[in-house]
Amino acid sequence: MSDDLVALFDRWVVDKRARSRRGLSPNSERAYRNDVAVLARHVGDALGRPLPDALDSDPPDQRSANRQLRRLGLRDLTDVNVALCVSSLVEAGYAPASRARMLSAWRGLFTWLVASGHLDRDPTLAFQAPTKSQLLPVAFTDDELGRILHAAADPPEGSRATWPKRDVAIIAVLAGAGLRASELTTITLACVERDRAPRLKVLGKGRKERVVPIAPEVLEAIDVYLEERVALGPQLGGARTQDLLFVRVNGTPLNTQALDYLVDLWMGAAGVSIREGEKAHAFRHTYALGQVDSGTSLPEIQLLLGHTDLNTTSQYLRMSGANLHHAAQAAPVRALLRQVL
Repeated sequence: MSDDLVALFDRWVVDKRARSRRGLSPNSERAYRNDVAVLARHVGDALGRPLPDALDSDPPDQRSANRQLRRLGLRDLTDVNVALCVSSLVEAGYAPASRARMLSAWRGLFTWLVASGHLDRDPTLAFQAPTKSQLLPVAFTDDELGRILHAAADPPEGSRATWPKRDVAIIAVLAGAGLRASELTTITLACVERDRAPRLKVLGKGRKERVVPIAPEVLEAIDVYLEERVALGPQLGGARTQDLLFVRVNGTPLNTQALDYLVDLWMGAAGVSIREGEKAHAFRHTYALGQVDSGTSLPEIQLLLGHTDLNTTSQYLRMSGANLHHAAQAAPVRALLRQVL
């Protein structure tokens, strides 16, 4: 029986893709692999297992995770080792929502390993998902967003990852269209529509397509960046409709990890700090909160953000309170107070 966790993970993904009603998107597959790799990394470190070299046969976006997976075998998938990893995550300050997501990924793989005869029992059975925090999402203030934009437009000398015109365009799209990080890194030039009012065609979670209108300033930021990108040479792309809209400074695809790194750089230079785990997603929250404050209805915001559940969208109403001021004006106690004041 195979003890290769990479091969077993790949077989699980194939099975999950075939059986799932919605299939399995590349982003979801990547997230599952990374979450299982976190388990392998913590357990591998605790057991003193060396990190093997990357294999040329692994796709580039899987190499880092697969190196971690190859540190373990089936015999290492025990409840003791799962507990060890969970404890490490708690000590490292991982948010309850992140730990719950990881546990769900591990449980999905282990359930399949048991069903297919590779494990005798699921080592996560005794573990309960941590209660998710009820904290509201984090959004940038106008002042913070302005400082971040200025920091992106004028980075410190010698920075290898930054590209001012591209970075301003990225912030414009994140904060001006509310895209998820995974959506921003996969949109192509063809997704930028100019034939009518400017808008972006976005493929979101569950491969659901939506159209998000964008302001002329957002489109201008995109075009200024693309003009410079094309002028810098064909190695960066930017001329064909199938090219990715955003790439790294060497022309390779920009992934979510690289995007979070850029956000860290911008916020550090701008002197802005936010709650751990938000990063690029804070721009999406900022966009949504701006829509609430501008009077956009919740169903409309739900469509713009690509939320399946309106309850997810309603958190922005709780953040703002802007549309709730009428409630204070309608309170019956007002008339009674006027009688005694």
